[in-house]
Amino acid sequence: MYQAFDAVWNLLLAGMELSGAGANQFYELVAH
Repeated sequence: MYQAFDAVWNLLLAGMELSGAGANQFYELVAH
């Protein structure tokens, strides 16, 4: 379970570098 989360988190960090706005929207969905 943790490995899956870690993989998704790595993708999220990569997404931030590519598109901060897109990453922020994704974070908002996850946080809420």
